[in-house]
Amino acid sequence: MLKSAGSRTPSDGGERNRLLRALPSVELRSLRPDLEHIELAHGDVMHAPRELIPFALFPEAGVASVLAVDNAGVGVEVVSVGNEGMVGMSLVHDIASSPHLCIIQVAGHGKRIRGPALARQLPDLPVLQRLLGRYATAMFNEAAQTILCNRRHSIDERCARWLLMTDDRVSGEDFALKQEFLSYMLAARRPSVSRAAARLQRDGLIRYSRGVIRVLDRAGLEAAACECYTITRAANDRLHD
Repeated sequence: MLKSAGSRTPSDGGERNRLLRALPSVELRSLRPDLEHIELAHGDVMHAPRELIPFALFPEAGVASVLAVDNAGVGVEVVSVGNEGMVGMSLVHDIASSPHLCIIQVAGHGKRIRGPALARQLPDLPVLQRLLGRYATAMFNEAAQTILCNRRHSIDERCARWLLMTDDRVSGEDFALKQEFLSYMLAARRPSVSRAAARLQRDGLIRYSRGVIRVLDRAGLEAAACECYTITRAANDRLHD
C-alpha cells in the first residue's frame, strides 16, 4: 500500500525528479500544492490493467515497471520508469486507464498528483506539456528498443543492460530485486536469469546476495551489456536538455 510521508515537499525544497527539476519556478510553484510526497515499497501497484489510474507519479528514487500482462497473469516489462520520468502517462492524453500493469520494482519515494488535479493544471503549464511530450517519445523508443533487445541479444547482455539502467536510477546504491521479478523484466525463465546473474557475479561485475544487488564494476558491466543500454540512456538524457 502506498503511504504518504506526511509532507508535500522535501524539507530542503529541492526536486529529485528530473522532469520537475527542469520546470521553471512559476510552473513548479503552481504544481506544488497538488504534489504529495510518498514512500514506494517493492510490489506497490501504481495502476492495474483497465482500471482507473488515480495518480500520476514522479519518482525521485526507485524504479517502477510497466508490464504487459496476459490472461494467465504472466507479465513482460514494456518500459521502466525512474527519476527521469513519470508514471501514468495516459492521464496526459485524457485517458483514464491503461491496458498495462505498473508496479514498483525497486523501492524508493516520489511525488504523486491526482489525475483530476493534473488535468486541471496541465493547460497552464506549457513547459511541463513539452517535457511530457518528449518523455512520451522516449518511452516509445525504450519500448521499441526492449523488443529488439529481447529478440536479438543474449540473456547475459540483457541482464547487464537492465542492471545498469537500475543502477543509474538508484545512483549507485544497493537495491533489492527478486529473481522472479527480474525474469519478468528480461522476458526469460527464472533459471536462465539465475544463471546470468551468477555469471555476472562470478566475473566480479556485481554482488548478489539475499536478493540485494550492488554493481561492483561499472565499466565491466557496461562492456558486458548490449548497445541497447547506451541508446536508451542517451535518449533519456536528451529529454532533459
